[in-house]
Amino acid sequence: MFFVGCMLIGLVAGSASALLGVGGGVIIVPLLLVLAGVEMKVAVGTSLACIVPIALTGAFLKQSGSQIDWRIVLLVVPFGVLGAYLGDKFSDAAPDVLLKRALGALMLLVAVKMILFPGGWEGLLRPKAKTAAPNAVETPQDSRPPDSGSG
Repeated sequence: MFFVGCMLIGLVAGSASALLGVGGGVIIVPLLLVLAGVEMKVAVGTSLACIVPIALTGAFLKQSGSQIDWRIVLLVVPFGVLGAYLGDKFSDAAPDVLLKRALGALMLLVAVKMILFPGGWEGLLRPKAKTAAPNAVETPQDSRPPDSGSG
């Protein structure tokens, strides 16, 4: 049953990763805690080791569909590496129960935000382009009639 459970976790994590961009902390960690009964720190470490090849596969597939902004990747990754280092140091000192509560609180916060405000924060760093109303006719500025000069 252990092997079947692990295969199921992998299938769910891979599907969620490519479909929604989630997998490690949202899928693998909770399932390892519940189904495999591993300690929190072991679940996190195992998840990180699992998600690397899963994420690389998903990224390769998304790149073939031109769905990666490499400029963002180049800016996020170095600070993500630094954050991973800092997070590891904090994790070593934190009790499992605190880490479980932090994960639960983060998942709850994200869930509430996405359910109640699904369009609320997108584009804070890069505003979306303005789109015309569906049946609006745009008129160029220089197509206005010339001023008659009266007055």
